Amino acid sequence: MKYEYLITKMLNKWVKDGDRKVALEQIHDRYDDKITFAENKPVIEEIIRLYNKDYGLEDKAKVIKKQQEDYQQEQMQNFLKQAKEQFRESIQNIDTKGVMPQFRDFEYNLNVVIKSLDRHFLIGYGKAGTGKTARTLAFLNKEKLEMDKDWVLVNGHLTPLEFYHILYEHKNKVIVFDDILNLFENDIICGLLLSATYNPNNVRMVSYNTTSEKLKVPSSFNFEGKIIVLCNDIPKDINKALLSRALQYVFIFSYEDMIKFMYLVAEQKGYPNVVVDFIKDNTTFYHSLNIRVLENIANYNRFCGNEWERLAIDELDKSCNKNLALVYTLLERYGKVQDACKEFIEMSGRSRRTFFNLKKKIELTIKEGIKV
Repeated sequence: MKYEYLITKMLNKWVKDGDRKVALEQIHDRYDDKITFAENKPVIEEIIRLYNKDYGLEDKAKVIKKQQEDYQQEQMQNFLKQAKEQFRESIQNIDTKGVMPQFRDFEYNLNVVIKSLDRHFLIGYGKAGTGKTARTLAFLNKEKLEMDKDWVLVNGHLTPLEFYHILYEHKNKVIVFDDILNLFENDIICGLLLSATYNPNNVRMVSYNTTSEKLKVPSSFNFEGKIIVLCNDIPKDINKALLSRALQYVFIFSYEDMIKFMYLVAEQKGYPNVVVDFIKDNTTFYHSLNIRVLENIANYNRFCGNEWERLAIDELDKSCNKNLALVYTLLERYGKVQDACKEFIEMSGRSRRTFFNLKKKIELTIKEGIKV
C-alpha cells in the first residue's frame, strides 16, 4: 500500500494503540493504489473517525479561526479605507489660507520645505488646538500629495529604534511627526534627525548601529524625504545644530485672533454662531482659548439642552489664567501698584516678580487694543 508511512503517522496521532492494527487493516482493504493519496484520504479519515470522533475537529477549528481572521482583516481594511476617505474629505474642506495671516505664512513655510532642494525640515509649534495639524494635512492634500503614498502622519510615543524604522520605511515621503512625546529630548532621535535633514552634499545618510535583533531594516540608508514636526513647544536646551537646519514657524494667536479663528471654524463645521458669541461674551484676554474649547462647548450646545451654558462656563473656567485674572482685578480695585502687589502675594502665594511679569503682560495686551 502506497504512502503507508503517512497513514501510520495519522493512526499514531489519532487512534489508540490497541486499535491501530485493526484500523490499518481496514484501510488496507479499502485503499486503492490506482488513485492518489488525496483521493484515498476520505476513506482513511472515515475509518479513523470510527475510532476517534474528535478527528479533524482541530483542523476545522483552524479553518474557522483562519476564516474569522480573514473576515476581521477585511473588515479592518474596509474601515481604514472608509476612515481615510472621510479624512480626505475633511481636509479638502479646510481653507489653508483663509483670512488668518498665521495660516498664510505657515503655508509659505510648508511650500518651501516640500519643494526646496536644500531645505528638508520644518518645525511648526504653538499652543494646542490652534490648527497646526489640520492646516498641514490640508496643504498636503491641496498639493495633490496622497496619504500613505506621498506622506504619512505619525504621533504618540516613539523609541529611537521605532523612529529609525519609520525613517527607513518612508524614506522617500513627507513624514509629519505630530505631538511626539519628548521628541527633542532624546539624544539618539536628535542625532537621527541631524542626519536626515542636512548634508553639504545633499546625501543624507542615516545610520543606526546596534547588535539588537529588533533592528529589522538595514543599519544605514539614504533618506530622501521631508520631515515636518508639529509640537506645542520646543525645549530651551534643544540641540542648536538641529534647530539651525529647520525652518521654524511659531503659531501665535492673540485673544482676538482666536475669536476670529473660532468663527471661521464654526462656519466650516456648522456650529451655530451663538456658541462663539457666548465664548466671546464670557471671556477676555486672560483666557487661554483654543479650538478644542470651541468643540467642547459646541457639543454642550448640541446635546445638553438648557444646561449647555452652565457647562460652557465651567469649560471656560478651565481655560482661565487665574493669576493673570487676579492681577488685573487687583489693579482695577486698588489703583496703586504696590497695594495690588501686596494683596496678590497674600492671596496667591506667588512672588513679587510673578506679579510684575503678569502686570507687564496685561499692559502689552491693553496696548495692542485687546478687549479687557
